[in-house]
Amino acid sequence: MLVCEYKASGKSNQFSAVDEAIRTVQFIRNKAIRLWMDGGAKSCYVAELHHIDGNHTNWKSNNLEALHRECHQHQAIHSQVRVRTAG
Repeated sequence: MLVCEYKASGKSNQFSAVDEAIRTVQFIRNKAIRLWMDGGAKSCYVAELHHIDGNHTNWKSNNLEALHRECHQHQAIHSQVRVRTAG
């Protein structure tokens, strides 16, 4: 394993933003691995992230959940059917 170290200089708000990004990436990784290990996904490559509130610019860990692709497409298909039959 290759490890690179660097002493960064910055402001406290920049360091807190980097810490939040690291926590979010670790959360996403752990959710995808848990979905795959629990049998929700057939392989580790079919997991997708779903934004709970629909805001695709909000990458906070409390707004994300991991779904397998079939479930995500299934939800999208049913929402399109509802739109077509409502009009």
